[in-house]
Amino acid sequence: MKKITLDFENETVELHFGGQNGVERFPGLKNLEAPILSLLGYQSVDMRPVADAVNAYVNGQISEREFRLLMTAACLSDPDEPLEPGPEAPTLD
Repeated sequence: MKKITLDFENETVELHFGGQNGVERFPGLKNLEAPILSLLGYQSVDMRPVADAVNAYVNGQISEREFRLLMTAACLSDPDEPLEPGPEAPTLD
């Protein structure tokens, strides 16, 4: 299996090629996140409302039912957004 995993937060690149694995530091990778994701067809999205809902649920401020309702409402609020998961990143096979 051939796979490359980019960790923008930790600025590392993880490689998997034919049973050989390796992790390399890539200083400056954080700065390339938006251009790389754009090349793969992903768009920038403001995830702050989702993060706020997750934090409220994890901290016990809202119930699981309320959390699910908020997530459903977030999906339905933009008719151009699909309800199913977005495309997976392409593989190098």
